[in-house]
Amino acid sequence: MGFDALDEIDRWIADREEEFVEDVRSLIRIPSVSVTGDKSFVYGKGCKDAADRMIEIAEAYGFKAQDCGGRCVKVSYGEYAEGKPDVEIWGHLDVVPEGDGWKYPPYECTRIGDYLIGRGIGDNKGPLMIVLYSMRWLKEHGVSLNYNLSQLCGLAEETGMEDASWYLSQYRAPDFAFISDCRFPLCHGEKGRCTMTFISDGVPNDLLELEAGIVVNSVAETATALLKGNHEINTGITEFYPITSNAVYAETEYTGGNTKVTVHGIAGHAAAPEKCINPVGILAGLLDRCDSLSARTRTFMAFLESACRDGYGTGLGIACEDPVFDRMTCAGTLLRLDAGGIRLSFDMRYPPSLPIGDTLDAADLEARRFGFHLESSHHRDGYYQDPETPQIQALIKAYETVRKDGAKPYVMGGNTYAGLFPHAVAFGPAIPSDYSALNLPPGHGGGHACDEVQLLSSFRQAIKIYILALQNLSEVMQP
Repeated sequence: MGFDALDEIDRWIADREEEFVEDVRSLIRIPSVSVTGDKSFVYGKGCKDAADRMIEIAEAYGFKAQDCGGRCVKVSYGEYAEGKPDVEIWGHLDVVPEGDGWKYPPYECTRIGDYLIGRGIGDNKGPLMIVLYSMRWLKEHGVSLNYNLSQLCGLAEETGMEDASWYLSQYRAPDFAFISDCRFPLCHGEKGRCTMTFISDGVPNDLLELEAGIVVNSVAETATALLKGNHEINTGITEFYPITSNAVYAETEYTGGNTKVTVHGIAGHAAAPEKCINPVGILAGLLDRCDSLSARTRTFMAFLESACRDGYGTGLGIACEDPVFDRMTCAGTLLRLDAGGIRLSFDMRYPPSLPIGDTLDAADLEARRFGFHLESSHHRDGYYQDPETPQIQALIKAYETVRKDGAKPYVMGGNTYAGLFPHAVAFGPAIPSDYSALNLPPGHGGGHACDEVQLLSSFRQAIKIYILALQNLSEVMQP
């Protein structure tokens, strides 16, 4: 494709920019947090409403769109042709809960110059619209492809990907797929993911409440404990934890004859603990150093502090590295106290070569030294795809044509739908950007954080990359 054609794509995108923003905004205004147990809708009314809106948008641009069992939306490019290979582009309409502390409204899609802010703008409603507009360009320009192309919009990616698993149980897997839920240029391998929950042997008498986290794949922003009676808590975090951010602090409140301790950390994705400061370990460290608490409680707190200190499994005795996938991550994300005991859940991302059974046994053995044991676990192995295959090279070529930055394909700890498919990678559309002009609080701006933000100019580039990529695939996906 020559420079004139690329310029024409730029003009086409520019002419539809306001329309694009309004389409994205209409999705972001729907709080589509995936839930279970709803008697009317598989993943709750929010996800159903988002699916209906996505169908409306796709049909308005002349595409055939359908609801697949309440689990996902399928948008088809043209009529299905027997004998042609199938290519699917997967993303998701569900979002993580908004949480507290937003500077801007989470469900409004605020526009400030080139910035768009709102829950799902990057993860993953904005990218869904990037894909749809790429397909729209192809349709309006009468482009014929040598494969059957579909966009799939899942409704339970953030809660375990049961949506895609169900889809694959009902429909044939595509010959090739890419997932629009990562950063460019391209991810050709992902760590395995394991969620595991440890429970204490009983409940100490001096703990009334203990809570942190909303979803297992996000490090919490706050952790709170309610202690029975009045206790003097030394809130000097830096005495035992090296912290330079003013956003991380502890506070104590005396109420009803009891003591409430709250630690404010820096939230973020569990697969990137280096960008977070986990309040669970800090809270536990403060309580472990409180002499007026029982020895049993302090032993429990010693486990929580050790297990949540670095986000890499060191405190569980399972830290490891891999020459391709680097360090394993293991973040303690959900903390609860109930009649059964103290429960702490972890999100672990491990190299595909790691024997997960032995790793769980080792973690359980370490936990038992502190009066905890492994209550439950669930895992999905990772994957690795050869980046030299024709399909992957077709995608990389499109990226390099637009960006020309020499960026190389990579592997990551984040999990996408790609791990569920036999031949799939994650391909954009995120482009590293500078959000400092917004003066957001520390920890804000990311995909699972408050004030989730993306650049509209990056979206424009991504549409162009996808347009080229879909045409490049037509050269290598021969019937």
